[in-house]
Amino acid sequence: MTSAFSEARCKRLDTLLRIRLRDLTHGRCEGCGRLVSGFSSQLSHGFTRKIKSLRWDRLNVLHLCANCHWAYTNHPPAAESFLRAQLGDPGYDELVRRWQHKINVRQLDYDLIADYIRNLEPGQFPQVSPVPLWELGT
Repeated sequence: MTSAFSEARCKRLDTLLRIRLRDLTHGRCEGCGRLVSGFSSQLSHGFTRKIKSLRWDRLNVLHLCANCHWAYTNHPPAAESFLRAQLGDPGYDELVRRWQHKINVRQLDYDLIADYIRNLEPGQFPQVSPVPLWELGT
């Protein structure tokens, strides 16, 4: 039994999720609403992406522009408030519960995670913030 994905498989899933979230958000940053593409189109994680069971979990991942991603990473209190506002208290509490009960993701789970990403639906979460995320940290 393998306890971790290869880096190549992780990157493929990251790319699949980034493309899917870009489609679901119509190319807009979930922090400020700006249209983003290329290197400005980034994934940001509420809890570290090192936790594989949360790395591709929609509750834990935002599609952000580079500015909002920088603000989110460098201003943890503002980021936590933003994520809590996006998810609501029940959603945020569920994310914390998932973080506390880390699940071992095996190599065999790759296809299941890829299917989960492909089947994400619009409106599952979140809405664009009324205040640009990168302004919250200033």
